[in-house]
Amino acid sequence: VPSPTPSPVPSPTPSPVPSPVPSPTPTPLPPFVTYMMWISNPTRPPNANVNVNSVVEYNCPAMRDAIGHVLDSINLNVDDVLVDQTLNGCAVVTPLPSPADPARIAYKYYFALPPTEWNYVASSLRSQGAVELGKVMCSSTVYWQTYTSPAQNTLPPMNAETNPEWLAPSSGVCTLSQI
Repeated sequence: VPSPTPSPVPSPTPSPVPSPVPSPTPTPLPPFVTYMMWISNPTRPPNANVNVNSVVEYNCPAMRDAIGHVLDSINLNVDDVLVDQTLNGCAVVTPLPSPADPARIAYKYYFALPPTEWNYVASSLRSQGAVELGKVMCSSTVYWQTYTSPAQNTLPPMNAETNPEWLAPSSGVCTLSQI
């Protein structure tokens, strides 16, 4: 009986004979912001306790963790990819239209990613799991955009009209109160 032909397996140690299977090369990350994700949380009922401080305390680190899980799945480190995390994971937190009477709080994450990785990350964050883990407030709008002026959507925005199963107050998925 002839013995089976062994298939080539890459060697974990350098070999004088080139391996027939190239070892994975990490994708180089750009040294600058290329994309952004931002979320606009309504401050009005049925949402409660939504203000700049609560977003920095609860929403920013929660979504940073959700982003980190997605990045881990493609062997990237959240600290290498998110460019500015000075606000507990967020780069920017802004009351809109004004600090005196905000109708919503917008918070942003800036990414240094090549297009292929960005497409994977953005698509993965457009999910029930990201809404839950990221503690996205009900009736919010989530944007995935280029970091250009003007910004261009790389995915359609997600909100209670486009994804009521995750972002409508009755969904049981999104968050209604920060406390």
